[in-house]
Amino acid sequence: MSRRLPTLLCTALFLTACGVGESDFAGEAMESRAMEPPPPAAALASRSAEAMVLQDEGGAATPDVAQPPESRHLIRSGHLRIEVSSLDASLEAVQSMAESAGGYLARSSTRESGNGARSADLMLRIPAPEFDGVVAALANVGRVTAESVNVVDVSRDYVDIETRLAVREQTVERLRQLARDGGGLEDLLAIERELGRALEQLESLKGQLVYYDRRIAESDLEITLFEPGAVISDGAFQPLREAWREAAGVFARSLASILYVAVFLAPWVLLAGLVGWAVRVLWVRRRRRAAE
Repeated sequence: MSRRLPTLLCTALFLTACGVGESDFAGEAMESRAMEPPPPAAALASRSAEAMVLQDEGGAATPDVAQPPESRHLIRSGHLRIEVSSLDASLEAVQSMAESAGGYLARSSTRESGNGARSADLMLRIPAPEFDGVVAALANVGRVTAESVNVVDVSRDYVDIETRLAVREQTVERLRQLARDGGGLEDLLAIERELGRALEQLESLKGQLVYYDRRIAESDLEITLFEPGAVISDGAFQPLREAWREAAGVFARSLASILYVAVFLAPWVLLAGLVGWAVRVLWVRRRRRAAE
């Protein structure tokens, strides 16, 4: 067992190294990576892993084949700005549309401008097959002033993760087989360390697949509803409000500085006044004595 262990461990470590390139899974970091192509090092590692797993009987790696449209993994998102006559009624209508399509309202916020006009920002999560229908139906809520739809094809990243996941599973199985074969204490400790590392990487890849599956299954749709007059009032006067707030802050700091100086100088002014009064009294008495 001890003589075979270095060779087998090297093989397992090589398989593990073929899939490196991913970092610890985190929700917000994964969103940015979902919208960007993988770095060259990760792409090279993933192609090496894919060549090992998808190798045909003749020893040649299976070449990349373009995926048919039905097998693509797409992440869809959109944003709409809609002018409405009644914000309350429109909010109920939009939420009803989302629920009818099997989605839900994930986030909402409302605000009111100085002239009484109100606006609201909504985030809807819509099942991907119903996304286009909901976007089309929202045109009945009010006047659509802006519309944008974004579709990101993550098929390459998805297949890359699946390939590395298969390599990790093979590595874990080989390490477990080495542990079952037994051996010296030092050999078993080395196997356990590598097995723990491989399992951690395996769970990270599974988490990435879960993230992609959720983003592919549910589309994010941001909606801004606003009553007439709310668009200008919310943003146009923001610089004026900030300038007024800054001016008020400068005035308050200036007044505080003046009060500080006044409190600091008050005792010295009082002392100077007393000294001046005493000098004047002495001077007056001296003049009277001189006159007598």
